[in-house]
Amino acid sequence: MAFIKMKRLPPVGTRVRCLWQDIVGYINQPLKDVKIADVWTEGKLVKADKDFLVIATSQYIDDGPVDETLGDYTAIPRGAVKSIKPRR
Repeated sequence: MAFIKMKRLPPVGTRVRCLWQDIVGYINQPLKDVKIADVWTEGKLVKADKDFLVIATSQYIDDGPVDETLGDYTAIPRGAVKSIKPRR
């Protein structure tokens, strides 16, 4: 299955796999070793803001209003996202 371009995000509530690039800090390292990190995050797309996406890897069930639900979340800037595709 081909990856979906960022223009066409899966709907909020969809289980997704997101490939993105993360910042890496280097201290006292040679310049030739410096690079960004490729990362994948898999979970439910719970928020799609104009600046960032939020993927939940776990949430408490029936924990109250959606915006107050406790869980484990990853916020990813849209500019860092390489691809995102729905999972089954």
